[in-house]
Amino acid sequence: MAKLIPLYSSSSGNSVYISFGESAVLVDCGTNAKRILMALEERDIDPNTIKAIFITHSHNDHISALKVLNKKLKLPIIASKDTLDYLCNNDIVLKDSKLIDVSAKDVDLGFAGVEFIPTSHDCKGSGGFKFHFGEKSLALCTDLGVVTDSVRKALLGSEIVYFESNHDVNMLTKGPYPPYLKQRILSEHGHLSNNASASELPLLLQNGAQKFILGHLSKENNLPTLAKSAATASLMNIGAKEQQDYMLYVAPPQNGKTVYF
Repeated sequence: MAKLIPLYSSSSGNSVYISFGESAVLVDCGTNAKRILMALEERDIDPNTIKAIFITHSHNDHISALKVLNKKLKLPIIASKDTLDYLCNNDIVLKDSKLIDVSAKDVDLGFAGVEFIPTSHDCKGSGGFKFHFGEKSLALCTDLGVVTDSVRKALLGSEIVYFESNHDVNMLTKGPYPPYLKQRILSEHGHLSNNASASELPLLLQNGAQKFILGHLSKENNLPTLAKSAATASLMNIGAKEQQDYMLYVAPPQNGKTVYF
C-alpha cells in the first residue's frame, strides 16, 4: 500500500514523505535535517527505505535541510536542471552526488514513474511532480502563483492531489506584511490563495481525484478552517459531498495525517 505523509507544511518549511510499498521518497526538505529524521523516527520509518530526494525549487523553505541530509543519506537528488544548477553552484550538494534532471524527461524509479510539472513561481526551474504507481497516480504541486493550462492538464487524472492553498486574501491584504511582499504573494509568480486553489478542485474531482490535501498554508495569512471552507464550498457547488464523493485534508505545519492510496 502507498501512502503520503506531510512531515512539514508551511511558509517556514516543507517536506513530504511518500512511500510506494517498500520504497519511498522525500519531496523537499525545508526545515532542518534533525527534525526531519526525528519526524521519520517518530513514525517508525526507516530512512534507508528512502531512495531519492525530490526538490520542487530552490527557495530556503524547501531546501534548508538538504545539505546535511545529502551528507547523511547520500541519496540521488531529483529536480529540474535549473534547480540542480543552483544547488551545485551554492555548495548545497556533494560533488559526487547523483543528480537527476527530471525536467529533461520522465524519470523511472523502478517502483514509481515521475513526471515534472513546471510552475510559474518566482524561482527559476520551479515545479511540481506527478508520481505513477501501478495504475494509480499522485500529484504534488505548491508554490504556484497561478494555475496554468499546462499545470491543470498535468494534474488531471491524479487520484491524490497535494495542492497549495497558501493564503486568505483578506488576511493577507489587511495583515502586517510590507506592500512589496503582499504584491509578490498575490502575483502570478507568488502563491495560490484559498479561493484560487478551491476553484480548481471541481475539475480535478470530475477527472479522477478522490483525495485532496491542502498544503503550504501561511502561518500569518491563513487558517486551516478558511482553507477547508473555501475548498468544500467550491466542491459543494457541483453537488459533491465530503467523505462521500471525496476526502479532504489540510496539512498542518508539522505531523500531518497519513493519507493512503
